Amino acid sequence: MPDVVCINLGTNDTSTPGYDTNRLYNAYLAFHKTVRNNYPKAKIVWLTGCMLHGESLSLVKNTLDRLSDTLHKAGDLEVYRFDMTPQTGELGYGASWHPSLLQQQRMADELTPFLRKLMNWTD
Repeated sequence: MPDVVCINLGTNDTSTPGYDTNRLYNAYLAFHKTVRNNYPKAKIVWLTGCMLHGESLSLVKNTLDRLSDTLHKAGDLEVYRFDMTPQTGELGYGASWHPSLLQQQRMADELTPFLRKLMNWTD
């Protein structure tokens, strides 16, 4: 069983017109319940990825913050949030504007200290 589960959602969910924020929230909540049922002792970290920008980034952040608040109030205190720095292109792009190898390294460099502290991991 994992000690921590990191979930990065939202980029594709907000990539086309017509998405519904309440539907998105409810789907995330249902997904969280599935993850929690499968990994009852894991810390769950909800992420915003580097591909989100502008309105989509704000919407996903707000939705995940709302989700985290709801879950905390319901007693699930092992839910956390982390936001990746949006990519700007200075590190290049992979296929279809996905993160390049250098951008992925930046994300790892950002997330690793957060996880080390959260999990009390040492070198």
